[in-house]
Amino acid sequence: MTRPIHWLALWGCIALSACGGGSDTPSYTQVLEEGALYNPTTRPGGVVEQPGQTAVLGLEADASDLPPASGTPAKGVEDLWFEVQDGQNMPFALDAQTLAGIDRVEVRDAANTLLATLSAAAPSTALNLTPGRYQALVVASAVATAPVPVFARYGQEPDGNAQAQEQGMVRRMDSTARTNRGMWLDGSCVQCDLAGHSYVGWNFSAKSLYSTNFSRADLSGADFFAARLNFADFSAANLSKARFFGASMFAVNLSGATLVGANFFHADLSRANLSGANLSGASFAGANLSDANLTGADLAKAVLFGADLSNARWVDGLRRCAPGSIGVCN
Repeated sequence: MTRPIHWLALWGCIALSACGGGSDTPSYTQVLEEGALYNPTTRPGGVVEQPGQTAVLGLEADASDLPPASGTPAKGVEDLWFEVQDGQNMPFALDAQTLAGIDRVEVRDAANTLLATLSAAAPSTALNLTPGRYQALVVASAVATAPVPVFARYGQEPDGNAQAQEQGMVRRMDSTARTNRGMWLDGSCVQCDLAGHSYVGWNFSAKSLYSTNFSRADLSGADFFAARLNFADFSAANLSKARFFGASMFAVNLSGATLVGANFFHADLSRANLSGANLSGASFAGANLSDANLTGADLAKAVLFGADLSNARWVDGLRRCAPGSIGVCN
């Protein structure tokens, strides 16, 4: 018996003027959940992805699932349907980070005719497509034993200005910022609205998630090893036993979050808001908590060995730790 992959949202960024509509700024916050997406067999009344809509998929597989039986969707395979509104030369591309979780992507037409295959050997292509419905069969890598997020953008080429993102100077793209229309599958999700969803046990290692909204999400057991999370919002999220080894979390909002047993080994939490968070049993060994706000946080059995608490606002909300406070608030 096969087990379906978790599809949560579709990620895209194209101005309506690029596909024959108006000149409105594209939306980055629309979320299409798994149950809303089109499948000709299981959800014939579902939503076919349009330019400007956005989504996130979590791929997982084991070696026995690859390759799937011909024409038979299986665990480790997602069938993404999208609509081309105007005839166009449409690019498709995978980035190197995404190829760690993807075996291949097959682009097919509505009749299931194979048009192109993207893989590590050929990570990009362009197709002359006429108006109509098409599908992208995304096949997980056999090494993806936990759900790995892949961000599929149907629209304009994603912004590669990593330095601006790192500094929090993230902006929405408009119709003048990018002109190429296509399907971009990559490892970043800047300014995504992923609030309130379940990502239990997902592997976000090394992903770029600047300014992304995870508020109220269930991320228990998730792995954010070396992820870039500056300015992200995790307020009221469940992050129990989540791992943030070496993560960049400058000015992240963790207020009211549940972080029981979470591990922030050598993470950068400078200027983070941890007010009212449940940090019971969490480990901050070697972490940077300078200028962080710990007002009202529950630090019962938390490990602060080697943590830099310089200028952090302490749990009583009344005092700041002295510069050079390491492991204890002086």
